[in-house]
Amino acid sequence: MVANKTIIWGAAVLAIGAAVLTEAITTNVQVGTTTTKSQTLGDSSERLPDVLLEDSKHPDKIITKDGSYALKKELPDYNFSSDEIAYDIYKTNAKTKMLLKDGDIYIKDENR
Repeated sequence: MVANKTIIWGAAVLAIGAAVLTEAITTNVQVGTTTTKSQTLGDSSERLPDVLLEDSKHPDKIITKDGSYALKKELPDYNFSSDEIAYDIYKTNAKTKMLLKDGDIYIKDENR
C-alpha cells in the first residue's frame, strides 16, 4: 500500500512538473514570423527622389582597390598623362592619379 502511494505521488509530481515546464516553454517561445527581403528593405519598385539619385551619382570620395579619390571642383594645375587618367572606377591602377566619372573630376589622395 505504501509503494502504491509513492508511485501515485511520484506520477502526480511528474505530471505537474511536465505541465509547468510545458507552460514555461510555450510562453517563452515566440512563434516565428517570416519576413521577406522586400519588407525589410522596402519595395524595390519604389523610386528614389531625383535629388537622392543625383547625389548618389556624384559622391565626394571614391575608394578603389588602388586608392582614394576626392572630388575636385576645378582641374588642378598639373598635366596628367593618359596613363594617369581613368574613366572607369574598375580600371584604375597604381599609376592612376585622376578619375573622371559622370562629368566630375576626382584626384587621388596621395596621403592614403
